[in-house]
Amino acid sequence: MNTLQSIRQRLIILFTALLFGQVSFGLVVLLMLKPEPQNKPEEPIFMAVSSALLFVGIVAGMIISRKRLAAIRELDITQQIQPYTAMCIVRYALMEGPILFSIVALLLTGNEIFTVFMGVGFAYFLILFPGNGRISRELGISDTI
Repeated sequence: MNTLQSIRQRLIILFTALLFGQVSFGLVVLLMLKPEPQNKPEEPIFMAVSSALLFVGIVAGMIISRKRLAAIRELDITQQIQPYTAMCIVRYALMEGPILFSIVALLLTGNEIFTVFMGVGFAYFLILFPGNGRISRELGISDTI
């Protein structure tokens, strides 16, 4: 198996497991919601924290990825696997946290605005899917390696 396929296979397993956990937890919470609004006093705090976490998760993931990729590209292709996988795990975790916080806030408050935060988080998380094009572009290698 070539190096690109090896990296991709590992990351797809990890990505799918994280996505499945988030989506299944979100669906369970959505199914448990009561139809009447609950108007909890901590709702504005959850909204502020949820939006801030989402913003910080996206921006921090981009900054950390950019800095780590600069160092990873300097390595030999066989040495890139471990640090690139670690960098992807950090990037995925930075997005998983805000999504899970939004799901918990939805569960606690019943305010469906948190489904918007979940949706934005899921959309960005899906953009991070580890396809051949993304991996080869980020590592600066050919698709045929």
